[in-house]
Amino acid sequence: MKHIFILNPAAGKGKKLDRFSEKLSAFANEKGLSFELYDTKGKGDATDFVRGYCTENKDKPVRFYACGGDGTINEVVSGAVGFPYAEVAILPIGTGNDFVRMFGEKARFLDLEAQLAAEGRPFDVICRNDKYCVNMMNIGFDGEVAARAAKAKKWFPGKMAYIIGVAGEFFKMSKASFQLWMDGKDMGKRKVLLSLYANGHFCGGGFHAAPYADLHDGMLDVCFIRPVSRLTFLSLVGSYRKGTHLLSEKAQKYFEYYKCSELVLQFDKPQRVCIDGEIEVYRELKITALRDAVRIVLPKGAESTCEALPTSPYIKTTV
Repeated sequence: MKHIFILNPAAGKGKKLDRFSEKLSAFANEKGLSFELYDTKGKGDATDFVRGYCTENKDKPVRFYACGGDGTINEVVSGAVGFPYAEVAILPIGTGNDFVRMFGEKARFLDLEAQLAAEGRPFDVICRNDKYCVNMMNIGFDGEVAARAAKAKKWFPGKMAYIIGVAGEFFKMSKASFQLWMDGKDMGKRKVLLSLYANGHFCGGGFHAAPYADLHDGMLDVCFIRPVSRLTFLSLVGSYRKGTHLLSEKAQKYFEYYKCSELVLQFDKPQRVCIDGEIEVYRELKITALRDAVRIVLPKGAESTCEALPTSPYIKTTV
């Protein structure tokens, strides 16, 4: 099997990347691996590289290591979807590592021996129009915070940048309006303070926003938070971070949480959408859950460590 390490020079502001590359090379040489190090050249380059390699080597087993944050994982997975001989391993060295957060300490993923000994297994992926999402999409407050945080990261570390984003957006309280279809059913107009469309559990550097998401069920977890006052918002943030926001009677008043397989959203105006931490703008979105669409490597011990929550009576389906 060929081992290809995809390195994002911008991950973690590029700190210590040279040393990390040297460590990877030394490890691969010591183990006698057939390997390659590839530095991405810009946004979308990792996807193009992975897809191009897989197209030229369709029947040859290959493992790509996404060395970066959630955005790098997204790009590598996006290139590997549709190629059954390709696996994706994750070395989380970026500023945002929400996807691996549900599997416990990221140190497990940085253990190269454990990565080498592990096998790939099928995971779901979200398809958005003709692109993909691995962890989560956010629209409304969360998406606007991510956009502000992305600008702040030029001067501040990840957590501080996100806090700055939250503080700035708290005074604006941006909302999103759209027409919604869910599993082919017209769900009418929605105006939300925040909405998410999830495969994984976490976003925003540790908010347990989709606590009932399952990476293997072929379903989307969808949460809408209705427009609320700033005071009410502050009263909800604690439970939203912990993942307990669907366990109280407040859930019925402020949240809608669905499990479905497909959504269509038509926005009133161009809308910023946060996809695995990266911002894009859409007028219409078709979002579909793709079951077992990619093989992802989980090192030993990196099983889901999210505490099992009681079943919530407020989770809905369109059936």
